[in-house]
Amino acid sequence: MRVQKRSLALAVALILGVASAVASYIYLQNLSTQKVSVLVKPETRPVVVALADIPAKTALTSAMLTYAELPVETILAGSIDDLEDAVGLITKTPLMSGEVIHKNRLWPQGVTPGLTFQIPPGKRAITIGVNEVIGVAGFVKPGDYVDILATIEAPRGGDVTSTILQHGQVLAIAQQTEDREGGEAKVTTTLTLAVTLDEAARLTLAEERGVLRVVLRPVEQHDQIRANPVTTDKLLTVYNPVVAKQGSQKPAVTIKRLPSTPAKPVLTKVEVIRGTNKEIVEVIH
Repeated sequence: MRVQKRSLALAVALILGVASAVASYIYLQNLSTQKVSVLVKPETRPVVVALADIPAKTALTSAMLTYAELPVETILAGSIDDLEDAVGLITKTPLMSGEVIHKNRLWPQGVTPGLTFQIPPGKRAITIGVNEVIGVAGFVKPGDYVDILATIEAPRGGDVTSTILQHGQVLAIAQQTEDREGGEAKVTTTLTLAVTLDEAARLTLAEERGVLRVVLRPVEQHDQIRANPVTTDKLLTVYNPVVAKQGSQKPAVTIKRLPSTPAKPVLTKVEVIRGTNKEIVEVIH
């Protein structure tokens, strides 16, 4: 009886040992297969990424960007893979260092997010109130250049009109930054100009103390001239315009009549006989 129990125990142990060996073998085989699959290099593709943190409303330059190799399965549709396609575009939102540059995070080519990108370097944007008369009957358009006159009360009485701004660039009329009417007049209530800080201060004071008048410049006339202020006293003086010289015009000739010379007296001798006497008489006529 004891021999049968020992034989049964040995058989069970042998079966368990074989099962354990088989399980270990299968496990090692699976582990080996997993290691081989991990060592296989996945397919990658270069994409454009940010070199450093980039704020919103920033025009991208090549110095801000670089390439990074990423697994194909991790690259989202719309990611930019050519650096030149990103240069010049403006960021909608901040970008983090190493972030893939995606089209949805940038403004399209030619689109500027607001007026701030249209202000020339060194200038500021300022808005003044206008009406049909002040704004040249609505013929002023974005991109035009204007002069600004200001009429205020003179310190010693009367009024004075002075040119306080020359060659000011028009950035917008109302909320329009481009001419949508094809040159047709459009009356507006505001005009936004690109000016220096000093010009902005002069415009602000002039608008607060007096009346402004917009003067539209011809196309491609960018010179600035000296313009003297006009006071009430000067306005009431005789207007004497300067006549432009004409090269082919000859000066007028004035003919003066000389006074006539009186005729010289004529002397005539006449013989007069009185009886036996003769006498010579001189007659002047």
